[in-house]
Amino acid sequence: MKVAFTPRSRTLALVFTLASFALGPHPVSGGAFLFAGEGNGPNVIAHPPNYLGNGGTIQVTVCIDPASPHATDMVQPLQNVLATYNQLQATTGNVLTGTNTNIPSGQFDFESVALHEVGHCIGMAHSNIASESGVATNLRDFTKSSDGVQNGNSNEAAHFNLNAGADGIQGSKDDSRGDDVNLFWFRKSDNNPFVIGAVVDTTTYSRNLSDLPASDVFAASGNRHVALSLFGAANTESVMQQGTASREAQRTLTADEVATLRLAMAGVDGVQGTSDDYTFQMVYAGQTTSCNIVVRYDPSYTGFAQCNTSGSFLSSNHIRITSGAIKFNPDYNWFFNSVAAGSTPTRTATPTLTSPPTHSPTWTATRTRTSTPTPSSTRTFTRTQTPTRTRTGTRTGTPTRTPTRTPTAVASATATATATVANLAVSGHVSHFNTGAPVSDVAIVTLLGSAMSSSEGNYSLPGISIAPLVLKASKDGTGGAVDFADALAALDVATALSTMDEVQALACDVSANGAVSAYDAGLILQLAVGALAHAPVASLCGSDWGFLPDPMDVPNQSVIDLEIDAGNCQPGQIAINPLQSSASSQDFVAIPFGDCAGDWDPDGAQALARARTALRLGSAGRGQSSLQVPLYVDTTASGWRGLQATVRYDPRELRPVRTRLDGAARGALLASNDAASGALRLAVASATEIPAGEAPVLMMYFERLPLARRGGLALESAQVR
Repeated sequence: MKVAFTPRSRTLALVFTLASFALGPHPVSGGAFLFAGEGNGPNVIAHPPNYLGNGGTIQVTVCIDPASPHATDMVQPLQNVLATYNQLQATTGNVLTGTNTNIPSGQFDFESVALHEVGHCIGMAHSNIASESGVATNLRDFTKSSDGVQNGNSNEAAHFNLNAGADGIQGSKDDSRGDDVNLFWFRKSDNNPFVIGAVVDTTTYSRNLSDLPASDVFAASGNRHVALSLFGAANTESVMQQGTASREAQRTLTADEVATLRLAMAGVDGVQGTSDDYTFQMVYAGQTTSCNIVVRYDPSYTGFAQCNTSGSFLSSNHIRITSGAIKFNPDYNWFFNSVAAGSTPTRTATPTLTSPPTHSPTWTATRTRTSTPTPSSTRTFTRTQTPTRTRTGTRTGTPTRTPTRTPTAVASATATATATVANLAVSGHVSHFNTGAPVSDVAIVTLLGSAMSSSEGNYSLPGISIAPLVLKASKDGTGGAVDFADALAALDVATALSTMDEVQALACDVSANGAVSAYDAGLILQLAVGALAHAPVASLCGSDWGFLPDPMDVPNQSVIDLEIDAGNCQPGQIAINPLQSSASSQDFVAIPFGDCAGDWDPDGAQALARARTALRLGSAGRGQSSLQVPLYVDTTASGWRGLQATVRYDPRELRPVRTRLDGAARGALLASNDAASGALRLAVASATEIPAGEAPVLMMYFERLPLARRGGLALESAQVR
């Protein structure tokens, strides 16, 4: 449902669909990966160089061999290619031919082919069965697969089952492929390689044909015939589809490539929003051979273009590329685009607007990973990627000049990469949704740069390009915003004692199941004591806070609303396409997930104002090897509903064993956490008032260690209401 929210001057639409779903991976379910197949297994996912399985941002360096022919000519178009991958934007209409390009007749576009080859060197395979299958040229548009287990460990042409189905289109949804094993990761919800969603991971994408929509038979690939005939996307084709023609430009990515890379970026666990997620940054390292991917023209090479890669296993189904080398045949008539990406004087592709790229990952370096995969030095190998092949007769844009050598080449690309940097700045402010307090340490991320909000809640991004700009906010940790009072607020709503507006309900529905319940109150108590690191909704959205865009209007601006729906989270974002001048007041309103009471105070004044004397520890009952400690609530009021406290103990003498509620408090919710040595954190919340009395409300049990003497305990940070 749509919810109107007006914190200042502009109505924001918060989309918060009420739906019920189970926690954990939600089954909804492009592209293929290098090394996947009968040898290593069909489920292999390849990752760029320098990814080791522990999340964060990795850099992939690309350089030009200074001894290579055309070394200087390659610089600008190669930088365009890297900028295109850094932007990671899905487009349609990305195939340009003839006079729609700046390519002279009879020439092959280096930038387009390089976009394809770099894709191989960071982990992507062909999206079609291509020349490596050995099948005839006119049968190579079928979706990427192996030939089936019954045919042995080889992709012999005769072993493939290639039936284009009733529509007669190779690579479409109704292809009958017999026992061929699909290697193409498709979107489960619609099997459409030309759109992309907010969540791209193994919960939304699959290569298992049983996850296809009910009427589909095989995974649809990203070739241009499928694009036009099945999905109405004219002049659109996956960059990783093998084949190019002279005077053909393909310089932007489609949803197929973006989804494939983002699927890999979900990390070894395959789930977006966890500690092993990563982003990558392609960096031009200059004219050298000291980099991850070396590009050169090789006079001894008789093919067209290819990328050779080597890899190392991170786990049984995950491989990282350890090195890459791209080589081109200088005997072809090559065109080198000298125009910086974003300002090419040709018709450009159209951004795919079904959902914005969320390529910034969640829970990066500051998070702890429970089981980081370790690269194995014994399972390393080298693979030469089958070269790119030029298109022939049946394609538009057939070469007007026959090359001096028969190409054994790979797929092309059509790009419009990022723009030249202008002296522009984007700035704004981040404030709490209810108190209006400034929120610091918010990461404002774009594909052109990033910034952190200050202690005053302000951020600034200088030196931004005149290019499509998407601002996304995230924040790690709730900053003390969640305590037992928030659990009480959740219980009040769950028992109909009070109501809250939809924005506050968003803060309160930490389970992300569309309703505020006692279950949310229990999760909030766990957050309050640190027993739960991140709420389910935070893991879903990739941030411990939700952010509502609240910008002042500027030209070409659109707002992408925060949307949580059936196991998916689309973060709130501000898009300016294109940015033409500096923009201020591009603000966000921040919602700490779990802050049901809406009373977050960055200075902690609210906690200090609460009663600290209403709790006391009783006399410890001592046994030979144990200690039993009661907790009392002393209050002059008629009763109480919640408390939060930390009990300090000497870890050399005592070890916490368990806690339990006692007396009139037995029907309440309890959360405890003894992860910090020497500190036992407790929180209690009750839907009804608990009468004050002489009996203890909680019992703590400790084991006395061998050297224990006094077993002293102390109560601190006590709060009750």
